[in-house]
Amino acid sequence: MRIRSKGFSLVEVLVAVGMLGGLSLMFMRFSSNVAQTQRWMENGQEKLNLRSYIQMILREPKFCRVSLAGEGALGTPDTPVLFKKEEIDEIASEGLDISLYYADPSGIKRGLKRFNGMNNPGDEDKSFAGGLRIKSLKLVMNNPPLVNYIESPSHTDFGVVRAEIVEKLSKDSDRTSYMDFPLKIWMKTDGFGETTVLGCSDSESSGLDFSEYQRFTILVPQNGFGTELAVDFAYCGLSMVSSGGVFGQGEDYCKVSNVGRNWTLTGHRGADAQSITCEMTCAR
Repeated sequence: MRIRSKGFSLVEVLVAVGMLGGLSLMFMRFSSNVAQTQRWMENGQEKLNLRSYIQMILREPKFCRVSLAGEGALGTPDTPVLFKKEEIDEIASEGLDISLYYADPSGIKRGLKRFNGMNNPGDEDKSFAGGLRIKSLKLVMNNPPLVNYIESPSHTDFGVVRAEIVEKLSKDSDRTSYMDFPLKIWMKTDGFGETTVLGCSDSESSGLDFSEYQRFTILVPQNGFGTELAVDFAYCGLSMVSSGGVFGQGEDYCKVSNVGRNWTLTGHRGADAQSITCEMTCAR
C-alpha cells in the first residue's frame, strides 16, 4: 500500500508562485492606470480652473490694464509697457513676457499677483497652478502685417495672451499644451515704432470701447481760476479715467467733478508766475 506524502510538489509551488506573480503584476498595472487616470482628471479640472481665472482677470478692464499696461490710470500709465510689434508678432517663437495681477481698490495700482511664467518669476513666483506649471505667459500681437505700427497717438489692435502649460502625466512623463486668450489692446506708437500699451479688454466681453478716446485741456493763468470745461456724459460716461496738471507752489489744483450729464474740469492757480495745464482724459 502506497502512502501519499503530505504537502505540495515543487511543480505546484512553482505554478502557485507564477500565478501570484502574474496577479501582482496585473494589480500593479491596474493601480498605475487608476493613478494615471486620476492624475489626468485632476489636470483637466486644474486646466479648467486656470482658464477661468485668467479669463476673469482679462475680462475686468482694470485688472487687464494694470497687468498689461502697468500701473496708472487708463491712457496715462505710470510704469509704461513698451514693445515693437515686429519683435512680438510670431506666436510660435516670440511674445512679450507678462504677469497677471488684480488691481487695488483705486483701480490704478497692482494688487495681488496671480500668475506669471516660469521664465519670468519676478520677486514672487506665481507659475504654479495646482499640479500645473505655467512655463511662459506672453502677449503676442500676431495680426499682419508683420511690421511695427505706424506713429499714432491712439490706436487699437487684437492680440493674444498665450499661456504655455506643463502638466505631469507620470513620474517620468510631462505634456505641454497651450491656452490662448484673444484681447483688444489700446496703444500709442511713436515715430520710432515703439508702442506703449494704454489699456486692454477681453475681445469676447463688452469691455471698454477705446475708439472715443479724448483728452480735454484748460490753461489756468497766474492768480486765477480756469474756465470750467464741461464734457458731455456721452463722451465720458462712467469712464472718466484721469486728471492731472503741472503743479508749482501755492494753492494749485486741478479738480474733476461729475454733475448730472457732465464731467467738469476746474483749475486754480496760486501765486506762482507760471500758468498750469489741467487735463482730463476720457474713454467712452
